[in-house]
Amino acid sequence: MSNVLYGGQSQPFTGLRTYVFTAPTTGLYTVSCQATPLPVGSALQIVLAQSGSASNSVTFGGTSTNPAQNQDSIAGNTRFVLVAGDLVTVTVSSSAAVDSLPNAVKGIINLFLEQ
Repeated sequence: MSNVLYGGQSQPFTGLRTYVFTAPTTGLYTVSCQATPLPVGSALQIVLAQSGSASNSVTFGGTSTNPAQNQDSIAGNTRFVLVAGDLVTVTVSSSAAVDSLPNAVKGIINLFLEQ
């Protein structure tokens, strides 16, 4: 089940998971996500993706071969032109065991419709 975007929305998150939001109206949306503080040895990745009328995605963060262990946080943002009913998916994932511990990863997702 997805959340519906109404002009602007913030969603705090804890842990590794996927969040899905539905655009209620056509327009230019800004999507941002920040995770902080990251544990030492983190390999956190955040993927911001659009699906529906178009398919686009942006990835931030490390991988198992290039961990983000020297970063205090990972943050990024992008803009998507969404048509009513399009989905925005924010996936917070990692290949490092340290990131899967309870409360190891915390952050916030912000979405808003540009005026």
